[in-house]
Amino acid sequence: MINMMWFEPTTTEVAPATYYVPSAATKAIDLLRAHGVRVERMARTVADVEQFVITNNTARPVPTNSIDFGQHGVRMLEGSWQPAPTATVPSGAWAVSVNQPLGLLAFYLLEPTSDDGLTTWNMFDEMLADAKTYPVMRKR
Repeated sequence: MINMMWFEPTTTEVAPATYYVPSAATKAIDLLRAHGVRVERMARTVADVEQFVITNNTARPVPTNSIDFGQHGVRMLEGSWQPAPTATVPSGAWAVSVNQPLGLLAFYLLEPTSDDGLTTWNMFDEMLADAKTYPVMRKR
């Protein structure tokens, strides 16, 4: 039997300083709070951010008999983070700093290509149906 204890990443990412979650993403904010991640309402707009440009957006159907996902269809995104010189984060959005006790958890949950993050578990589905960019922005 092959020991599958060690894993190699297919991609890596460096955590940003802050993620910005839209105010309309209430399911995502509720889940971050339930995990103990601190979120802070933005009082003013923020510029000089990055957006994740989507090149592939796949919503898998609910499997009929899956041990891994139960009765849940998952979403997978492919793409890359790019500077967004004309985009701004509006006031009222939620800032999630990675410089907090659960910052690594926030990073894992908010990265769009994370294999077990909020995107995978459909927290942003209403915002991703025909989207060209991920609704969460970030700042390095």
